[in-house]
Amino acid sequence: MVMSRLAEFKRKSVQLVVAVQDQKTLYEKTDEYVDVDADDLSLRLYEALARCQGNFTAWGISLKDREKLNEKPEVLLKLIEDEFYEMSKSFFFRFFKVPPS
Repeated sequence: MVMSRLAEFKRKSVQLVVAVQDQKTLYEKTDEYVDVDADDLSLRLYEALARCQGNFTAWGISLKDREKLNEKPEVLLKLIEDEFYEMSKSFFFRFFKVPPS
């Protein structure tokens, strides 16, 4: 249950930053990096972002925020990780009713 919740937070975090522009290209480019049976599109988006070196369209991805087109992929990956952390932290504090510090 915990792992599925964390996986969902990760999917949502990825989908806030990137989207699929060309699914065929995305699958072709990421097949060697993810389990071929993986249907988790967010995992493929994350892998593509991590490997695209800023050439988003060549990997079949697009950015949700057009203002971030000049951002380096490392910055975008950090945004995803920060969002994932905030979602996880918020859930923890809400579930356990612990005030955030």
